[in-house]
Amino acid sequence: TEVGGKKYGLIANGSLGLLQIIDISTPSNPQLVGSISTGSALDVMAIGSTAYVSANAQGLAIIDISNPNTPRILSNKGVTARAVGVAGNSALLAQDSLGIEVINISNPIAPTTITTLKNQSASTHLAISADSKTAVVAGTSRGTDIVDISNSEYPKILSSIPDTSVDAAISGNIAYIVAGGDVKVVDISQPANPVLVTTLVTPNIASGIAISGSTAVVSDTLSGNVRIVSLSNP
Repeated sequence: TEVGGKKYGLIANGSLGLLQIIDISTPSNPQLVGSISTGSALDVMAIGSTAYVSANAQGLAIIDISNPNTPRILSNKGVTARAVGVAGNSALLAQDSLGIEVINISNPIAPTTITTLKNQSASTHLAISADSKTAVVAGTSRGTDIVDISNSEYPKILSSIPDTSVDAAISGNIAYIVAGGDVKVVDISQPANPVLVTTLVTPNIASGIAISGSTAVVSDTLSGNVRIVSLSNP
């Protein structure tokens, strides 16, 4: 995220129970500039100078990072939160077997629950499209759900992709789903009818994915390494 003209990376460090803020203005020399206790931090999403941290049983923490050196907690929402995504004035929380909870964050000091969407998967990770209309929810039991979130009060599962999935990311109309140790490339231009385009077979076991522009970073469980993948031709 960018704050005050500088670029920062945010790390949800569950082992230390911290949100860590890294100055990445000089990519070859990243600097830890701030941190704050959040409990079991599992995931983080930043929109401008506000960070949203899912901390499992410790809930959703909304944090002001306008001064990256001294972040401060604006509120804590006492819900289960394995992963978080933000669409407009709503935060979506993956809640494992509880489903997906939608939170109104228009007032970050007093977030309120809008609704909960039950699904048959253990929802552990999610990704939201750039137009905030579609969410891809990775689950460890039934597979991956494609969810219409164009109306945050009435989210609706449009389709499901059977497989054990552990992470997902979206770029344009393409979803990248980490499942079965590889990365499935899925066209979601018609969310009710997703189409498998190809499968990126990884040398070991892919466990996570993040996308920036036409580049993906895929984490590897066995080696502990990351792989840089070009997405210029999905």
